[in-house]
Amino acid sequence: MCKCPIDSDKMSFIFQEKVLEKYDVNYYKCSHCGIIKTETPYWLDEAYSDAIANSDIGLLDRNNYNSKMVLTILSILNRVHDRVVDSAGGYGILTRLLRDRGIHCYSSDKYCENLFSSEFCGDNVKNIKVLLAFEVMEHLSNPIEFLSENIDKYNPDLLIFSTQTFIDNPPLNWWYYSFHTGQHITFYQQKSLAILANKFNLKYYMINDSYHIFSRNKINSVKLFFMKNKISRKIIHVFCERISKSRSLLQSDYNKIISK
Repeated sequence: MCKCPIDSDKMSFIFQEKVLEKYDVNYYKCSHCGIIKTETPYWLDEAYSDAIANSDIGLLDRNNYNSKMVLTILSILNRVHDRVVDSAGGYGILTRLLRDRGIHCYSSDKYCENLFSSEFCGDNVKNIKVLLAFEVMEHLSNPIEFLSENIDKYNPDLLIFSTQTFIDNPPLNWWYYSFHTGQHITFYQQKSLAILANKFNLKYYMINDSYHIFSRNKINSVKLFFMKNKISRKIIHVFCERISKSRSLLQSDYNKIISK
């Protein structure tokens, strides 16, 4: 029997697909919260022989877009001066891009070498107010465990994260399953994330089907509109980029590094 990692309800079998071109893997769905997940992912060691799949040629482009989203969201919420940790931050690309835009961001990742922001490790940083988790949630067999660990460690009041959501039943050939990499094992609907947020007494806000927010505090409707509306975000981002140049940490970070 497969149990839902969010609400422990019994999940129902929906289909079987070949993962990594060799393993016949069962996929299940929870009738209550609506998530889809694989059976116990015994193939993950093989799937993560490289922390970043070599087919992921869009990594840099997505990090660049994520940095724009974070800068815009924090600006709308008047949070650009908060300390930020990018959990499961991979190579540290997003952290570097945000620091170049004046955001005091740090990176933390148990499984991937921090190549671009190694001097700004978030493991022991205090007074973190914002947690980032981009392209993480779909990799987790136990999202509650991941959130509990990070919330206990950092006690943030805002979580900005990405994961591609679906409505009701995605097609069997949905690209986000990523059968060829075997790294995506849990998939969420909007109601799944709302239930998950409620487990931590957080409020859930959906920016679009890929970007989401968990917040301790209510976000007012005007700010939420600016974040959700694509045209508004673009206009605000133009001004944010110009202002952020004066706050860039690039030179001060360089001076810190060479002083060692």
